[in-house]
Amino acid sequence: MAKRPSARAIALWVALMSTTIGCIGIGAWQWARLGSASGIDQNAGYVLLWPVFGAFLLVAGLTWRRLQRSATSKAHPAAAHVETLATRELPPGLLPTRISTIPEPDPATVRYNAYLALLNDRELQQHLRAAGLDNARRSHGD
Repeated sequence: MAKRPSARAIALWVALMSTTIGCIGIGAWQWARLGSASGIDQNAGYVLLWPVFGAFLLVAGLTWRRLQRSATSKAHPAAAHVETLATRELPPGLLPTRISTIPEPDPATVRYNAYLALLNDRELQQHLRAAGLDNARRSHGD
C-alpha cells in the first residue's frame, strides 16, 4: 500500500499549483494588455515569461518530490553512498599541521613598525596643530 502524503506535503502542492495557475493567469493578463491601447512591446515578453515561471515551479516541485522519494528508499545506492561519505573521517596528512608556538618576530620588522608608528604620531600631531586641537600648547599655557 502506498504511503499517504502528509498534510504539509499536500499544503505545499496546493501552494505550488495555485502559484503556477497564478503565473499562467498573469501571462493571460499580459496577453490582454498587449492588444490594448496601453500595451507596449514589453508585454509580449511577459506573455511568454510568466508561463515559463509556472513551468519552472512545476518542474522544481516534481524534482523535489522525486528526490524525496529516492532519499527515503533504503535500496537506493546513491543514498547509501552519501551516508558512507558523511561518516568517513579525513585521511591523515590532508590538512596542514598547526604551529603550536608563535615564532619570534624579526628584529628588522619590529624596528620598521616602530618607525611607522613614530611617523604616524608626527602626522597626527601636525593635523591636531593645524586644527587648533594641540593639547601640548594648552597644557603649557601658550
